Amino acid sequence: MSSLTVAAVSFGVIALSEPPDTTALASLVLATRYRAAHVFIGVAAAFLAHVCLVLAAISLLRAIRG
Repeated sequence: MSSLTVAAVSFGVIALSEPPDTTALASLVLATRYRAAHVFIGVAAAFLAHVCLVLAAISLLRAIRG
Protein backbone atom coordinates (compact mmCIF):
# COMPACT_ATOMS: atom_id res chain seq x y z
CA MET A 1 0.00 0.00 0.00
CA SER A 2 1.26 3.45 -0.82
CA SER A 3 1.59 6.17 1.77
CA LEU A 4 -1.20 8.12 0.09
CA THR A 5 -3.58 5.16 0.41
CA VAL A 6 -2.69 4.69 4.07
CA ALA A 7 -3.23 8.40 4.71
CA ALA A 8 -6.60 8.35 2.91
CA VAL A 9 -7.81 5.29 4.83
CA SER A 10 -6.65 6.80 8.13
CA PHE A 11 -8.40 10.07 7.33
CA GLY A 12 -11.61 8.21 6.46
CA VAL A 13 -11.61 6.18 9.67
CA ILE A 14 -10.96 9.25 11.80
CA ALA A 15 -13.62 11.28 9.96
CA LEU A 16 -16.19 8.55 10.67
CA SER A 17 -15.30 8.48 14.36
CA GLU A 18 -15.54 12.25 14.87
CA PRO A 19 -19.33 12.68 15.41
CA PRO A 20 -19.10 11.57 19.06
CA ASP A 21 -16.53 14.32 19.66
CA THR A 22 -18.94 16.84 18.12
CA THR A 23 -21.65 15.55 20.44
CA ALA A 24 -19.41 16.03 23.46
CA LEU A 25 -18.66 19.59 22.39
CA ALA A 26 -22.38 20.30 21.94
CA SER A 27 -23.04 18.86 25.41
CA LEU A 28 -20.43 21.17 26.92
CA VAL A 29 -21.96 24.20 25.23
CA LEU A 30 -25.47 23.24 26.34
CA ALA A 31 -24.25 22.63 29.90
CA THR A 32 -23.08 26.24 30.12
CA ARG A 33 -26.57 27.45 29.25
CA TYR A 34 -29.03 24.97 30.77
CA ARG A 35 -29.35 22.94 33.95
CA ALA A 36 -27.10 19.91 34.17
CA ALA A 37 -30.02 17.53 34.70
CA HIS A 38 -31.72 18.74 31.51
CA VAL A 39 -28.53 18.37 29.51
CA PHE A 40 -27.93 14.89 30.93
CA ILE A 41 -31.47 13.79 30.04
CA GLY A 42 -31.04 15.15 26.51
CA VAL A 43 -27.66 13.49 26.04
CA ALA A 44 -28.94 10.18 27.43
CA ALA A 45 -31.98 10.30 25.11
CA ALA A 46 -29.77 11.07 22.11
CA PHE A 47 -27.42 8.22 23.02
CA LEU A 48 -30.36 5.82 23.37
CA ALA A 49 -31.69 6.89 19.97
CA HIS A 50 -28.22 6.39 18.46
CA VAL A 51 -27.93 2.89 19.91
CA CYS A 52 -31.42 1.96 18.69
CA LEU A 53 -30.60 3.17 15.17
CA VAL A 54 -27.36 1.19 15.12
CA LEU A 55 -29.12 -1.96 16.34
CA ALA A 56 -31.82 -1.52 13.70
CA ALA A 57 -29.18 -1.07 11.00
CA ILE A 58 -27.33 -4.19 12.16
CA SER A 59 -30.55 -6.19 12.17
CA LEU A 60 -31.36 -4.97 8.66
CA LEU A 61 -27.91 -5.87 7.38
CA ARG A 62 -28.14 -9.33 8.94
CA ALA A 63 -31.56 -9.87 7.35
CA ILE A 64 -30.25 -8.80 3.95
CA ARG A 65 -27.14 -10.94 4.29
CA GLY A 66 -29.18 -13.98 5.18
